[in-house]
Amino acid sequence: MLICVIVPIIFVISNSNTRLKTLTMDYEQQIHAQAEHYKNLAEANYEVRKFRHDFKNIQIAIETLFTQGKYDEAMALLRQCGHSLENPPGLHPKFDTGNGIADALLTDKQEKAVGHNTHIVFRSVIPPETLSPTDLCVLLGNSLDNALDACKKMPIGESKTVSIACDCSSGFLFLTVTNPIAERVQINNNHIVTTKENKTLHGFGLYSLHSIVKKYDGDIQLSATEDSFTIHIDLCLMPAAKPAAAI
Repeated sequence: MLICVIVPIIFVISNSNTRLKTLTMDYEQQIHAQAEHYKNLAEANYEVRKFRHDFKNIQIAIETLFTQGKYDEAMALLRQCGHSLENPPGLHPKFDTGNGIADALLTDKQEKAVGHNTHIVFRSVIPPETLSPTDLCVLLGNSLDNALDACKKMPIGESKTVSIACDCSSGFLFLTVTNPIAERVQINNNHIVTTKENKTLHGFGLYSLHSIVKKYDGDIQLSATEDSFTIHIDLCLMPAAKPAAAI
């Protein structure tokens, strides 16, 4: 009888572990794909910004050619610039964080949030190469997804604002994301208490955030008021000090 009881339990646990492992692998693949996507967008956005900067000098050249009466050369240069200025769809960054990947990610999230009358406000900067593209997408993407999901639950006609503040100083990164909520969020042991049936899937994004925080020897704090929810994340960007060699 004991064997009849234990074997089904082992089978259930094994199936659960296998399913969780599969979900984790799928999630990691999605994150890597997202990171590559935003990296490509960041590179394209950089080229657009670079051209706009260079166009100031090109404009001087065109004006000089017109002044000298070299109209054909001026028109040829003008047409060439016109072709270069044609931005492909999706290459209109609405943010300037100092980090191309963050700009692309925030712009993508903002375009999707407009339909829910939600606006993303970013303050300060995220220096380039602060985090790996994958870690940055997990950190910023999951924090924003959580905030935007909360905004979707609020009245459609109501204007919502998601506020993001980021500061990097003395080898540390401090990120704060605040969003409005329709009803107060219950927090237990720094985790959101959910009434959803599938708690494992619901908490996957926060689980990933905790993993990144642990990787950078940081800290994450969740807090809520009657009308807002905030995620505070601190990361240590400096490599861990090695213990001194014994003499």
